[in-house]
Amino acid sequence: MGERGHEAYLSWLRRTGNGRCDNRTKNNSANAQAYIRPKNGRHAPLLNSSRGLGRKHWLSFDYPGDMRIPGVAEEAGRVTLKSNTDPGDKDCWQTPLWLFDALDMEFGFWLDAAASDSNALCQKYFTESDDSLSQEWESMGAIWCNPPYSKILPWVEKAAEQSARQHKAVVMLVPEDMSVGWFSKALQTVDEVRVITDGRINFVHATSGKEQKGNSKGSMLLIWRPFTSPRRVITTVSKQALMGIGNQVRAA
Repeated sequence: MGERGHEAYLSWLRRTGNGRCDNRTKNNSANAQAYIRPKNGRHAPLLNSSRGLGRKHWLSFDYPGDMRIPGVAEEAGRVTLKSNTDPGDKDCWQTPLWLFDALDMEFGFWLDAAASDSNALCQKYFTESDDSLSQEWESMGAIWCNPPYSKILPWVEKAAEQSARQHKAVVMLVPEDMSVGWFSKALQTVDEVRVITDGRINFVHATSGKEQKGNSKGSMLLIWRPFTSPRRVITTVSKQALMGIGNQVRAA
């Protein structure tokens, strides 16, 4: 980044919160130091980004409005200023209806295990106040789960437990990342990992109700089935195929 970009950023921190980032973000000056510290003559990426951002982005602070930091973008070149999503909305993205409808045709969902009153996809659902992780996922059909991406591991453990206990299939939509601990945990019990290819999922924004582009990772489905020993098979399905099925269902 260089000294000018470094000083500009620290100056911005001082102007907006006595050395702290704006209260809309969980990042702090330590994150900035991780970014600006040269590594083998190159700038190291900020790895611990917020949901929806990945290793391709070099900076992911939630700057207020359209604020730009003088000297940073000019020198770094690869800076991406994201995201403007309110922290309260980060775990509230809704699955697009075409995707849910396509999968509903296959599985027949009855319970949405991680929802809100405004984005539930099944007649029966659990909200944050219901504390789904402490509930029995009693269901008369398959169980859908698009969990909070900020902490996926407990949802993986709960899905495995409840699929076996309720004798129902559980389908969970998660980021396509096989390098993380929760994926290794899922492989111990999951029957199928279905990778969605040929495009990324645009999730529905919690406030606008519209699909929003910018998902930096692909998506995959973790599928637990109660009446078979876990096969741990990895399959694929294209986004276009799912969209075609889902839109047809929605139009019927």
